Amino acid sequence: MRKALLFTSVALCLSWASYALAFDDPYGVRLFSTIVTFNQGFFLPDDDLARFGNTAAAPDYWCEWDTTATPDEWACTSTDVDGIGTDGVVWSVDTGTDDIAFVGSIQGTNANGPYIENAASSATNPTLVPDRASATAGIGGTGGDVSIITSGAERINVDTAGAITLATVVQITGTNSFLGVGTTSADGLEIWWNTTQTPDAITATLDGASRSLIVCEEGDQTTDFAHANPTNPTIFVQSADQTTVADYLSLAHNQTDAIIGSGAGDLGIADDGGKGVVTYIRTNTEVLTFAADPGDATKVTSALCPVGRPIMGITTRVRTTATNCTSVQIGDGTDADMFSSATSAVAAGTTTDADDYTAYTRIGIGQAAFNVTITANGGNCFAGVFAVTCHYIDPAAATAN
Repeated sequence: MRKALLFTSVALCLSWASYALAFDDPYGVRLFSTIVTFNQGFFLPDDDLARFGNTAAAPDYWCEWDTTATPDEWACTSTDVDGIGTDGVVWSVDTGTDDIAFVGSIQGTNANGPYIENAASSATNPTLVPDRASATAGIGGTGGDVSIITSGAERINVDTAGAITLATVVQITGTNSFLGVGTTSADGLEIWWNTTQTPDAITATLDGASRSLIVCEEGDQTTDFAHANPTNPTIFVQSADQTTVADYLSLAHNQTDAIIGSGAGDLGIADDGGKGVVTYIRTNTEVLTFAADPGDATKVTSALCPVGRPIMGITTRVRTTATNCTSVQIGDGTDADMFSSATSAVAAGTTTDADDYTAYTRIGIGQAAFNVTITANGGNCFAGVFAVTCHYIDPAAATAN
């Protein structure tokens, strides 16, 4: 039987003034029958025991510095407390690491205090509980995931990659509170419950560094659609073809007009419940380039406006200044200046539209196909580049019954 207590005359001084002391040593254990005051502490050698409660042979608890454990540890063990407890280490402190291990759970003395449960954590069993009176609410998780749990059900999951899954509705409350998506709370997209509005309303704001809101399918989120930062907040809706980044619809207001744009293709309005009937607003643009010196007297488009479509108008823009000629006329080959004045400028940036027409016989319904002719004035035009656009409506028949 191991001796439980070793006292040295230097390290131990007992106060005899107030307490009686008795010894009973059938097991080599020194017993104190009443409270003993140690003025200078006491010493226990390795693997000797300090026993507490009941009897020396069957104490309620005993503590020792245990060198048989790996690593050595200071451990306190329960040994059938008053005949109704369970055997086992209650808590221990490892040597070197000073890690503290508890066999049981840890809780605050307050009825609503915290609770750390010594049990298997899972997505439905919280082991870190802020209020021990509500043991089914707290933090749990398994396999490296972290779970926020209430009523024994997982509400929020953060996986090992940092992805967050919400099992229910997210509600942000408070005056002018917002949900921010970006590198900081001051940039990116912010969704507000905005009490400045009348009545209060949800607003989505975009930071000035990027006024684009891009809608695309999940598989295309790593595609760089390379939209330049627009002057005004703009929504871009991309097609599912990530290889053609120009396949998008844009929606914005340019501070004068509301603009619906298309990066590629034309704008169609479908209004028959998915049967394929579409009314397209189309444009066809051809670029005419005058030759270098000696230049050209005229340039003609090849297949600009189609037959039978309602023609909405002809517009032009000078992309590169023409030299030598003093001006141009823009017409249909019969009426030389139908779509411009008789002396339309040739400097880059010059445009013509419906305000410049001298006749409207090519505009409207029931037109034959026609082209546009640009005629030089004051000599041939050298090296000028003109973009010519036909605007028209194109009705498309149903594709399904």
